Amino acid sequence: MSRKLLGLMHENDLEGNHLAKEMAPSTLALLHRLKPAFAPIPTWFDREWSGERLEKLFNPGERKDSGGSGSPFGPATGGRFEGASWGTRGGIGTELYDAWLGRDANGWGGTKWEKENGRVCLPLLLLSPFEDKGRHRYSS
Repeated sequence: MSRKLLGLMHENDLEGNHLAKEMAPSTLALLHRLKPAFAPIPTWFDREWSGERLEKLFNPGERKDSGGSGSPFGPATGGRFEGASWGTRGGIGTELYDAWLGRDANGWGGTKWEKENGRVCLPLLLLSPFEDKGRHRYSS
Protein backbone atom coordinates (compact mmCIF):
# COMPACT_ATOMS: atom_id res chain seq x y z
CA MET A 1 0.00 0.00 0.00
CA SER A 2 1.26 3.42 -0.84
CA ARG A 3 1.40 6.37 1.52
CA LYS A 4 -1.20 8.09 -0.64
CA LEU A 5 -3.58 5.12 -0.39
CA LEU A 6 -3.13 4.86 3.38
CA GLY A 7 -3.93 8.58 3.63
CA LEU A 8 -7.08 8.14 1.56
CA MET A 9 -8.14 5.22 3.75
CA HIS A 10 -7.59 7.35 6.86
CA GLU A 11 -9.60 10.26 5.40
CA ASN A 12 -12.40 7.90 4.40
CA ASP A 13 -12.56 6.58 7.95
CA LEU A 14 -12.54 10.07 9.51
CA GLU A 15 -15.43 11.07 7.24
CA GLY A 16 -17.46 8.21 8.71
CA ASN A 17 -17.68 6.24 5.48
CA HIS A 18 -17.67 2.50 5.78
CA LEU A 19 -15.94 -0.10 3.66
CA ALA A 20 -15.16 -3.62 4.77
CA LYS A 21 -11.46 -3.73 5.62
CA GLU A 22 -10.79 -6.33 2.95
CA MET A 23 -12.34 -4.08 0.29
CA ALA A 24 -11.11 -0.64 1.34
CA PRO A 25 -7.66 -0.54 -0.33
CA SER A 26 -8.74 -1.73 -3.77
CA THR A 27 -12.06 0.19 -3.75
CA LEU A 28 -10.44 3.50 -2.78
CA ALA A 29 -7.62 2.97 -5.26
CA LEU A 30 -10.15 2.56 -8.06
CA LEU A 31 -12.31 5.48 -6.89
CA HIS A 32 -9.29 7.79 -6.79
CA ARG A 33 -7.76 6.55 -10.05
CA LEU A 34 -4.74 5.00 -8.42
CA LYS A 35 -3.16 1.94 -9.96
CA PRO A 36 -4.22 -0.98 -7.73
CA ALA A 37 -2.24 -4.18 -7.57
CA PHE A 38 -3.20 -7.23 -5.59
CA ALA A 39 -0.76 -8.80 -3.20
CA PRO A 40 -1.57 -11.53 -0.69
CA ILE A 41 -1.93 -10.33 2.88
CA PRO A 42 0.50 -12.14 5.21
CA THR A 43 -1.71 -13.73 7.86
CA TRP A 44 -0.46 -15.26 11.08
CA PHE A 45 -2.32 -17.61 13.43
CA ASP A 46 -1.89 -18.09 17.16
CA ARG A 47 -1.75 -21.86 16.63
CA GLU A 48 0.21 -24.23 14.47
CA TRP A 49 -1.73 -25.62 11.53
CA SER A 50 -0.23 -27.65 8.71
CA GLY A 51 -0.70 -26.49 5.14
CA GLU A 52 -3.01 -29.44 4.54
CA ARG A 53 -5.20 -28.46 7.51
CA LEU A 54 -5.38 -24.82 6.35
CA GLU A 55 -6.33 -25.99 2.84
CA LYS A 56 -9.13 -28.16 4.22
CA LEU A 57 -10.50 -25.43 6.52
CA PHE A 58 -10.25 -22.41 4.21
CA ASN A 59 -10.63 -23.96 0.74
CA PRO A 60 -13.20 -26.74 1.24
CA GLY A 61 -14.93 -26.33 -2.14
CA GLU A 62 -14.98 -28.94 -4.89
CA ARG A 63 -12.28 -27.10 -6.82
CA LYS A 64 -10.33 -26.28 -3.65
CA ASP A 65 -11.83 -22.80 -3.49
CA SER A 66 -13.37 -20.97 -0.55
CA GLY A 67 -16.96 -21.31 -1.77
CA GLY A 68 -19.47 -24.08 -1.51
CA SER A 69 -20.64 -25.96 1.53
CA GLY A 70 -18.34 -25.55 4.47
CA SER A 71 -17.18 -22.11 3.32
CA PRO A 72 -15.14 -20.37 6.06
CA PHE A 73 -17.19 -17.20 5.47
CA GLY A 74 -20.48 -18.56 6.80
CA PRO A 75 -21.81 -17.84 10.29
CA ALA A 76 -21.35 -21.44 11.41
CA THR A 77 -17.75 -21.71 10.20
CA GLY A 78 -16.43 -18.15 10.64
CA GLY A 79 -14.74 -19.20 13.87
CA ARG A 80 -11.93 -20.61 11.75
CA PHE A 81 -10.56 -17.08 11.65
CA GLU A 82 -10.24 -16.86 15.44
CA GLY A 83 -6.61 -16.44 16.32
CA ALA A 84 -5.70 -14.93 12.94
CA SER A 85 -3.89 -11.62 12.55
CA TRP A 86 -6.26 -10.68 9.71
CA GLY A 87 -9.92 -11.61 9.45
CA THR A 88 -13.35 -10.76 10.76
CA ARG A 89 -12.96 -12.70 13.99
CA GLY A 90 -9.18 -12.64 14.32
CA GLY A 91 -8.90 -11.37 17.86
CA ILE A 92 -5.13 -11.28 18.21
CA GLY A 93 -4.53 -7.96 16.47
CA THR A 94 -4.90 -6.05 19.73
CA GLU A 95 -2.58 -8.44 21.57
CA LEU A 96 0.13 -8.22 18.91
CA TYR A 97 -0.11 -4.43 18.86
CA ASP A 98 -0.01 -4.17 22.67
CA ALA A 99 2.99 -6.50 22.96
CA TRP A 100 4.80 -4.60 20.21
CA LEU A 101 4.20 -1.36 22.15
CA GLY A 102 5.69 -2.97 25.26
CA ARG A 103 2.42 -3.63 27.09
CA ASP A 104 1.49 -6.91 28.71
CA ALA A 105 -0.69 -8.91 26.31
CA ASN A 106 -2.00 -12.00 28.08
CA GLY A 107 1.37 -13.04 29.44
CA TRP A 108 3.71 -11.89 26.69
CA GLY A 109 5.10 -8.44 26.14
CA GLY A 110 5.40 -5.98 28.99
CA THR A 111 8.34 -4.94 31.15
CA LYS A 112 8.99 -8.27 32.89
CA TRP A 113 8.65 -10.31 29.68
CA GLU A 114 10.98 -7.96 27.79
CA LYS A 115 13.69 -8.23 30.50
CA GLU A 116 13.72 -12.00 30.03
CA ASN A 117 13.09 -12.24 26.27
CA GLY A 118 13.85 -8.86 24.68
CA ARG A 119 11.53 -6.59 22.75
CA VAL A 120 8.73 -8.12 20.72
CA CYS A 121 9.83 -8.21 17.07
CA LEU A 122 7.13 -8.92 14.50
CA PRO A 123 7.50 -9.92 10.85
CA LEU A 124 5.87 -7.80 8.16
CA LEU A 125 2.12 -8.17 8.56
CA LEU A 126 -1.10 -6.21 8.47
CA LEU A 127 -3.20 -6.32 11.59
CA SER A 128 -6.93 -6.49 11.26
CA PRO A 129 -8.49 -3.28 12.55
CA PHE A 130 -9.51 -3.59 16.16
CA GLU A 131 -11.72 -1.66 18.51
CA ASP A 132 -10.66 -0.27 21.84
CA LYS A 133 -13.01 -1.98 24.27
CA GLY A 134 -11.97 0.32 27.11
CA ARG A 135 -8.84 -1.64 28.07
CA HIS A 136 -6.52 1.12 26.91
CA ARG A 137 -6.90 4.67 25.81
CA TYR A 138 -5.03 5.24 22.57
CA SER A 139 -4.32 8.75 21.38
CA SER A 140 -3.11 9.89 18.01
